[in-house]
Amino acid sequence: VVVIPALAEALKSGHLRGAYVDVFPVEPGKNGENLFTSEICGCPNVLMTPHVGGSTEEAQAKIGEEVAAALLKCINEGSTHGAVN
Repeated sequence: VVVIPALAEALKSGHLRGAYVDVFPVEPGKNGENLFTSEICGCPNVLMTPHVGGSTEEAQAKIGEEVAAALLKCINEGSTHGAVN
């Protein structure tokens, strides 16, 4: 968990040499929607990407399979090993 204003201050002061961020308090919108702003925009040595890891059709299908398998395991064995949320 990162406090974005503190990250920006550390980058601008040189206390922190760089950062990569892919999850934001408010995620960027689709192309042309909700133009993205953040305190770390323009900071030196920063890479920013939207959090889209699970947004492809393939990823959604895989997530559905994993959730179904976990639900069956919970029902049949009482195991919730690996459950996060």
